[in-house]
Amino acid sequence: MIPPGAVLLLEQLSPAVAADVLSRLASDAMDTLLSRSPLTAPFVARVVAHGTHRQHLAIVANPSVGTGIRERFLDQGDPELTAAVYRSHSTTRGLQRRVRTMLPPASLLPGPQELAGWQGGRIEYRLYPLVESDDCGTVVAALTYLAPYTRSPGALAAILRGYQQLLRLSGPDAVRDIAGIRPDLQLRPPRENVPPEVHSAFENPTDPGRLAHALARLGSTEYLADQLANADLSSTDAHSLLIAPRDDELDWDILSEGLPPSARRHFAFLFAREPGCPPQLLPVDRRDRKPTSGRAEPADPADRAGLDELMRTSSASAPRVLDALRAGLLPAADYVAHGAPAAYALATLLTGGPVLCAEASAALTEPTARHLGEHTDAWVAAVKLLPDFPGTTHELLESAAAMTAP
Repeated sequence: MIPPGAVLLLEQLSPAVAADVLSRLASDAMDTLLSRSPLTAPFVARVVAHGTHRQHLAIVANPSVGTGIRERFLDQGDPELTAAVYRSHSTTRGLQRRVRTMLPPASLLPGPQELAGWQGGRIEYRLYPLVESDDCGTVVAALTYLAPYTRSPGALAAILRGYQQLLRLSGPDAVRDIAGIRPDLQLRPPRENVPPEVHSAFENPTDPGRLAHALARLGSTEYLADQLANADLSSTDAHSLLIAPRDDELDWDILSEGLPPSARRHFAFLFAREPGCPPQLLPVDRRDRKPTSGRAEPADPADRAGLDELMRTSSASAPRVLDALRAGLLPAADYVAHGAPAAYALATLLTGGPVLCAEASAALTEPTARHLGEHTDAWVAAVKLLPDFPGTTHELLESAAAMTAP
């Protein structure tokens, strides 16, 4: 196991040793860290520049990694990385459409073993781009696999787009065939708030005019805003809507002006993945605080004693530590130097938001350079010691250096 707090240590890696250190860390443990832990921008930059191919595959799955990183991986033209970007739960419609031009669409269909594990899963979004394929067999397969997921909000547009493609590629008989073989692709009650033109298209799936009319409605930003305004909508459902087939670009003015504040907050992390997202719809990290100037001392000595007690961190005390850090009563540099155990202290800082992470990073720059420097063995030892080390981060660095000294 590599604790999440290792991210703050490893972002200090010198380019001279980064590749060696990252390649020597346990692969399974790094997979977990890279795919599930909160990651900072400097750490992601180190992994993208110096990590292994396996580490790149793992980092694609992490929701804290932005669209720009996934675009860089696509630029490499590596088929395995390209497919991983497509499968990621944090992918976007734009990324998936780009992947569809890079890999054979049929290769993006799930295999039998994947399908067997789909029961109860929510990965139907992987099928949405495939219903737009110019290969008739791929469209039919995608619609067939999509049938169990027709209750997903984005599935309505995907099914109708699939019908539209089949009508164009093979004619009305192909549409009738798939609708007859898979009756669960039909619009079945109860389906509240489905526009009448969509009902009409499902009742007449071989009518190109009705299909086009319904898809124009489902693909409009107005329809998206109406759906996102639903207080009961989950983030998974919102992702399904954002990634569903559409012809037009998102109208950010409509989303900025038409969404209630709760929806804007709840789905901001989804909007942030999309190109052109305006600042007013980007996430506001309420964990952040303004950096303090100088040392902020508590007025009451008893409070000082309480903060000293918090230096011994546990999962139970972490919220109180974060409150003190955000209030400026406990400077991040003090906590890096004196907070223990090191794994808890670093993990607490990592979850505190970008400002605290930046302050912690600044506090770690000198001691990591002094104790670990460009010594690969010392870096690896520090990461291996971290899970069970009882002392402070500074003591951890000293111990790692001592263990690996010539």
